[in-house]
Amino acid sequence: MDKELVDIISDLKNELRVITERINSIERVVLADKKNMTEDQCINKSVEDTGDVGKFFDEVYKNINDHIKYKTWIETNVKTTIIKEDTIIIRCVNSFNYDILKKRYYDLLRKSTKYKVVIEEVK
Repeated sequence: MDKELVDIISDLKNELRVITERINSIERVVLADKKNMTEDQCINKSVEDTGDVGKFFDEVYKNINDHIKYKTWIETNVKTTIIKEDTIIIRCVNSFNYDILKKRYYDLLRKSTKYKVVIEEVK
């Protein structure tokens, strides 16, 4: 794999990681808000009640389905990147993800001189 392609894929993975971290934080804040606590209080209470911080995150995922679906999409999105000769194709599962991806990554990926980037919406 040449350096430019490696750089593009690395940038994309880094962007996806940053977005995933933001979503994790949003999920925790939303759950804490639902319980009328700060995020730290909510995590601490969960650990006190269960002895397990993992239970807190399980509850987050049960309560915020849209974020779970979005997070799953993020985790699988890099795997849906297909490289053909001089084109990188990124497939998205629905229009919501497609719109986000277009706005978020086109500028990042357009830097490439050697590769054409195509973002496809899969219906």
